[in-house]
Amino acid sequence: MPITIKCLICGSPKDYPKSAIAKGGGKYCSRICYNKSKIGKPTWNTGKKNWMTQEHHDNLVKGTIRRNKRHPISSEQAQINGMKATPISGDKHYAWKGGKKKSSRGYIYKLAHNHPRAHNGYVFEHILVMEKHLDRYLKSNEIVHHINDNRTDNRISNLALMTRAAHNTLHKKNIRLTLQKPLIV
Repeated sequence: MPITIKCLICGSPKDYPKSAIAKGGGKYCSRICYNKSKIGKPTWNTGKKNWMTQEHHDNLVKGTIRRNKRHPISSEQAQINGMKATPISGDKHYAWKGGKKKSSRGYIYKLAHNHPRAHNGYVFEHILVMEKHLDRYLKSNEIVHHINDNRTDNRISNLALMTRAAHNTLHKKNIRLTLQKPLIV
């Protein structure tokens, strides 16, 4: 049988079971009134120094380590747990995208750690495609040119191997050709 009690903050009546009142409840009609009653009052540990014992702290840390035993978050946790902290990388990482990423200039980078032209482990994909086709690394004066000027189209039929000088000449001719075209208004 519920008991009707008035809220200590707003005074509105609310029915509570005897068991809730026996546990110390039934003082407020809602969470809003309960929160209003806490305004201006200090929290339970305000002003208490060293309220957490070392034993309590150790239990919390061990609980964290137990939850993260396979993939420890920090080297400290791994050391406590008798493991070595190793970061998850490659295809085991949750954000793995196949080892490819796009550069700000529109080229596609591919992961190739041991490649001589690798920068942070990545090499341009069109270079890798051409090297696989030639079955050798490119020389320092060789450039891979995209025939259709689409930097993401790395099919071997769209790639041409050139020297730096020939590549520069090609692009200079393209610039001259575009400048010579009449403007249509």
